[in-house]
Amino acid sequence: MATTKRTRADIRREQLRNEFFGEVAKEELWTSDLWGWCWVPRTMPLVLQAIRMLSKGKSAAETYFALWCHCMSESIVEIKDKGSLIAAAGYNSATGERTWKARMKKLEELGFIKTAPGTDCVLLMNPHKVLKRLKESGKRPELEIGLYNKIRKQMIDYKCRDFKEVAKFPPPPRLSTAGQKS
Repeated sequence: MATTKRTRADIRREQLRNEFFGEVAKEELWTSDLWGWCWVPRTMPLVLQAIRMLSKGKSAAETYFALWCHCMSESIVEIKDKGSLIAAAGYNSATGERTWKARMKKLEELGFIKTAPGTDCVLLMNPHKVLKRLKESGKRPELEIGLYNKIRKQMIDYKCRDFKEVAKFPPPPRLSTAGQKS
């Protein structure tokens, strides 16, 4: 069994848990070594607020989060059990599937997802980049600058690298071997 190296921060957090919540057995906690978890950006609560704001009273945030939680890798969600996703998004009434489809359409219109017609595949786009594009386009005044700036601030605080350009350097010059003795 492979083990991961524990950092000083991991050890510190374990000490805090033992000090303040020592009565709670480790088996009662959700840990990353369990199956059934997903990666979520720390900005997600604010991103979901922005999606609610952009969907104008018909929140697509719950649909987006349900999709996100079912993404395994490569930003692809394979919708194998649509009913489960519809329920996860909170649409449990007789009109749940219709509501789901409307929210999926809204997410695609906003640019948060792409769908491949004729397949069960949904591509999740980087929400930070989607919000940046929407804000810079000026076509979405309902995205409040205060919320957008909070997301940007958290990105800086958490050292998100979404907008950092990858430096492209020319290859190093070849060293000439002409005139050198071997």
